[in-house]
Amino acid sequence: MPYCYPPDPNTRRPKFTPPANSCDTHFHVFGPPEVFPFLSTHEYTPPAAPLEHYRKMLAVIGIERAVVVQPSVHGLDNSATVQVPFLGEPAPFPVAPFRIAALLGRPVVLMVGLYRGGNRYDLCFERLVDAPKLERATRDATLRQWTELYARRIEHYCRLAPYNWFNFYDFWADPTASR
Repeated sequence: MPYCYPPDPNTRRPKFTPPANSCDTHFHVFGPPEVFPFLSTHEYTPPAAPLEHYRKMLAVIGIERAVVVQPSVHGLDNSATVQVPFLGEPAPFPVAPFRIAALLGRPVVLMVGLYRGGNRYDLCFERLVDAPKLERATRDATLRQWTELYARRIEHYCRLAPYNWFNFYDFWADPTASR
């Protein structure tokens, strides 16, 4: 199993200054594998990469915003999900983007690109949650509420432009069935 080298712990400021509101459009957070296990068939073994390390790196290089993406080493293990209605059936959706936004005190913005033919796209941006705050006593209910909102908006765009969607994840698969 190839090992993926960790990020350089001695991040240096770049020679240029990124523009205001620059965004890292793709990053992963890797928690301890005993808490967030890897697929038995994963193709690489990532080092621990906690959110705190990522935030430090952003501060050094001057990037203000970021988009978290679930890494492939977790496969279909979406243990950090909540089941909410989606297209008529309960489906798991990740809560990590909302948790990270709350930690960073940043808004959650939905971005959808709808293909309209040729080289034409409609880009739609919606602010889902302005300044997310998670209180311990209501955390689960709040995460469910935000996730339901996200699922409703994705469902809206699926119905608006049904031939725009390529889904490579089986939302309704039985997680207990053998693969």
